[in-house]
Amino acid sequence: DALIGQEEVVIKPLGTLLHGTPGMAGATITSDGGIALILDVPGLLKHYVNNK
Repeated sequence: DALIGQEEVVIKPLGTLLHGTPGMAGATITSDGGIALILDVPGLLKHYVNNK
């Protein structure tokens, strides 16, 4: 694993369809126009531990 870059982004909520999805913080549009989902790593781990 390696860090290949850094970028400031604005995280938008996922909307009603995906609201409350464990491990998902939101989404953003990258500088090249792509869409990137933002993970909520602590929330994802908490969900995993609680459902193990």
